[in-house]
Amino acid sequence: MRQGERDGSRRERISRRSLILAGAGVLAAACDRPSDTAPAPARREVEITILPAGGFGTALDEQVFPPAYARFQEKTGVKVSTLKVPENDIPDKLTTMVAGGTPPEGSYIHPQWVGSVVSAGLVTPIEPYVTRDRSLNAGDMFPTLLDYFRSPTSGGKLYGLAYYSGPGITIYNRTLFDRLGVKTPDQWEQEGRWTWETVQDVATRLTKGTGAEKTWGWGSTTNGLNSLDVLIWANGGDVWDKELTRTRLGEPAATDALQFYADLRTRYGVVAEGDEASSLLGSTGATAFRSTGRVAMYFGIKDAIPALASGSGPGFQPGVAPLPKGKSGRFDRNGPNSYMIVKDSRQPEAVYQLIAWMTTSEYQAFPFKIGGSIPVRRSQLQSGEFRRSLQSWEPFDVWKEAADADRALPISAQHIEIQRVFGAAYDQVRAGTATVKEIMPALVPQIDALLRSAKGSPS
Repeated sequence: MRQGERDGSRRERISRRSLILAGAGVLAAACDRPSDTAPAPARREVEITILPAGGFGTALDEQVFPPAYARFQEKTGVKVSTLKVPENDIPDKLTTMVAGGTPPEGSYIHPQWVGSVVSAGLVTPIEPYVTRDRSLNAGDMFPTLLDYFRSPTSGGKLYGLAYYSGPGITIYNRTLFDRLGVKTPDQWEQEGRWTWETVQDVATRLTKGTGAEKTWGWGSTTNGLNSLDVLIWANGGDVWDKELTRTRLGEPAATDALQFYADLRTRYGVVAEGDEASSLLGSTGATAFRSTGRVAMYFGIKDAIPALASGSGPGFQPGVAPLPKGKSGRFDRNGPNSYMIVKDSRQPEAVYQLIAWMTTSEYQAFPFKIGGSIPVRRSQLQSGEFRRSLQSWEPFDVWKEAADADRALPISAQHIEIQRVFGAAYDQVRAGTATVKEIMPALVPQIDALLRSAKGSPS
């Protein structure tokens, strides 16, 4: 889960220092089981240490995780202890701990890290546990949420089960739209005209004024491939081929989408960057969006809702709408959370119990109480508990469509390095010092070489 994830969210700024090695394996899939119930209790009192993810912010995290772990211990006899490190440092910390012979039992792993930590041998696939877990009912989980935690590096083996889901949406400031007399994204959606081209037009009309009073149509841009992918897919392109052997970023459908997004700032001037962006959205995301009131809309996810809800009122009324469509339709992306079993874990079964339990309705009730997550299971999406967690300005259908439109970007063992190379080049485009067509002749061969390297084929 994220604190107001937007373009350029801290979850997209993944550490470039992680181990990136190649690996191989055999395709395996999660097994369907009959019911959504908790795993069998542990036979004895044990303690597991995990490297946890960040969450909704300190105050809200205290309402979710400590009581959830206490409930898990009450049910299973497994005590969960956390060793907190900065989220982007987790791959390095995990590498050091495993190499030093003092691994934690489990660790949060961001989907962008899966290829590298698998190829480095830092985590263990969970198929053996899933196969004998008669209570899991993996068939009830959204299939794409499983895809995020399968690794092409190991032939598609499964390493995690999502406990948090937050596909992308458009978060907007209804008060600002009304004040400037512009139709809101949900109104454009009702008319069937909420497209990326409409975003550019609407954002231009909402960018007004100067200095401290200036309003901005769009929150920010990003260089993260696992956010830009939705624009590329919507425009009929792709990031790379299905075999992960060559990039397709140099093809017209992708280059046009990437240039369009950069142009929101460089050509149309509707996006604040640098110091202006820090003051408008900053590290607090939704909180700053609410408090400044000067940004019309941005690319956000579900965990922004608690912060937005805490400040809604006559002076600020938030709204949510789907992501815009492109000529090939609407696509979405997610940033789901899961723990994984660490190599040489002393309590792998207990870690799996935690992973599985956090997919159940019993755990999901904790983030539902603060309105910070959408369900990881289809049955939970239709539940009264989830529906009751929604704000009055938060339509159920927006989340249902986002969950259904979610698509996972396949991640190679060299993804962190690919993102570093791409990000540095695309930053020139976002700054207006180069065009996408100008960076691609040098960029495509670099990415292709990294993809081949991840496959163990340097030539």
